[in-house]
Amino acid sequence: MDLHQIIEQLAADLHNAQNDDVAYGRRLPAECNITSTPADLNRFSAASLDNLIDRFSNRKRKQPETTTDRNRTGRRRLSTDEILKLAGARIIQSSTWTAEDDGAVNVPLPDTVDDHRDGIITPEESKNVELVEYLLRSAEKFGKGEFGQASGLLDFCETLGPRDLQTGDPIQRAAYYFCNALREKMTAEENNRNSNTTVSASVEARKVVVLPAGRVPFFMASQMAGVQAVLESVWAEKRVHVVDLRIRSGLAMIALIQALSGRGNEAPQLELLKVTAVADDESEVEVWRETGVRLASFASEMNVPFAFKIAKQAQVLGLRKTQLQINSKEATVVYSEYALSPLISTPSRLHALMRLVKSIRPRLMVVVETEANHNSPDFGHRFVESLFTAAACFDCLAECCAPAAADAKDDDPAGMREAVGARFLGERIRNVVAAEGAERVVRDVRIGVWRKYFARCGMLEIELSELAVRHARLVVNRFPCGAACVVGAEGKSVVMGWKDTPLLCVSTWKFVGPKKARAAVEKKQRRRSGKRNG
Repeated sequence: MDLHQIIEQLAADLHNAQNDDVAYGRRLPAECNITSTPADLNRFSAASLDNLIDRFSNRKRKQPETTTDRNRTGRRRLSTDEILKLAGARIIQSSTWTAEDDGAVNVPLPDTVDDHRDGIITPEESKNVELVEYLLRSAEKFGKGEFGQASGLLDFCETLGPRDLQTGDPIQRAAYYFCNALREKMTAEENNRNSNTTVSASVEARKVVVLPAGRVPFFMASQMAGVQAVLESVWAEKRVHVVDLRIRSGLAMIALIQALSGRGNEAPQLELLKVTAVADDESEVEVWRETGVRLASFASEMNVPFAFKIAKQAQVLGLRKTQLQINSKEATVVYSEYALSPLISTPSRLHALMRLVKSIRPRLMVVVETEANHNSPDFGHRFVESLFTAAACFDCLAECCAPAAADAKDDDPAGMREAVGARFLGERIRNVVAAEGAERVVRDVRIGVWRKYFARCGMLEIELSELAVRHARLVVNRFPCGAACVVGAEGKSVVMGWKDTPLLCVSTWKFVGPKKARAAVEKKQRRRSGKRNG
């Protein structure tokens, strides 16, 4: 696919922008209109959420809005998303590929994006637009096999980029990693002409990026929404079994323990909460074991009967049903947080896991995944998509992990930001851009792709309740940078993102069998077709 075709829609979004204070295109769906719900359904109180956030993060109370995001003229600074779209529009405007020739979109821009005399765009913003433009042009030249010109454009990008990553802004930090990844891919392609050379996937690339939960609100918000869905499905049960496919620090299970401890006389007395954490290797077993100790300690504090076990899956055979110790007297739910997308590069393992989940017939399956398309076979499309996602993540880190106040001596958010950026985001950018074949393990897909796959697995999507979305928004609003986090509906799921860029999606599913799942999809398609024809 030609780069111009890829960025054509971005240019159209820019053209359709309503005004300077409304972000261009790629916006999330309209925010959910949450109505009031009966008090007896309010499983989490605002105070409980607040206590939970305080306990497991170092967040500070939201401060009054400042003007740090405005330039000297008082105009709001361009977001990373807007700068990327401006660069794309600039490429189309300067191209000989015109609307008359190929149906492209000609985008009217104010004079030129370099013109900052009337406060249209600042010199720093103009520099970043130029940086992204040359980065995109370099990727285009690479796609055409013109490695010499691509390398020359990367040289120019490096003159515009930051001398020190810690002083660079989000666009410059993202561009730095993309330049390095593109150079590595060019080197591998050139070497591949003489030998079978490939870019291997690092350990960091194989791990899903989870930005600091104590600083970035939508990760904790997604967990609260997912836990609320679990809670509603097992509210009247005496024995609950949660199979967590990637438990990590266990924050979601901590929220569940706290919620179950507050059932009071509204539900039968809880006899047991059992959590089974699935581990891929010995290193995860050790980490999960520490998580289990913390969960057991917290459950003891909350007077919740608790059991924790680890089920290690073999690389070849996968996970066996007997390892999960499923009991018919227990209400079983599956909680999957960033556990499925890493398996896309090995479809056999993904299919085996879904067959296992289907065999245990869970009451509900909660799925939290990255909302991005990093699995396109087309290099140009993959490059542009990952650039938007990475720039949004760096922007999120810059704002949510801003240097702490002088009196916060135990905080080191700037160091945390750099560590996350270099170790995880940088390696994942490298994998998306430079790796191919089995070594390209970062293959995130959007909820629409998961819907088709889950339907083939015989799963029916269950709409997240209004209360689940409300809890997500409550969490977001309790963070200093919460105003930049967007919570929106995507069909029956909920998408959360940073400003204009969707970053993750929460959905809930139930196994009903392939026929019922297909019938539900066909009914939805007929309804959509009827609306279009009407």
